[in-house]
Amino acid sequence: MWFWIGVAVAGGLTVFYLGWIVFSSYLATKASPREPMVWCPKHGPIRQQYMITFMGVPYCSICFHERLQAAERGSGR
Repeated sequence: MWFWIGVAVAGGLTVFYLGWIVFSSYLATKASPREPMVWCPKHGPIRQQYMITFMGVPYCSICFHERLQAAERGSGR
């Protein structure tokens, strides 16, 4: 009998602890600052502040750098 009471208490404390971890993580995420993001099809999410606008076309900074390197090599793309 005491064994099952111990198992029930241990299980209850485990569920409480896991719930506390999930809840505290949710609150920490909710309180964190947000930044506008842009999706690059090749590189994934990029912060909007790192986008480069060249001749009215916004580029991911990594894509822009790759295109500059390709232009310097003369390969076009």
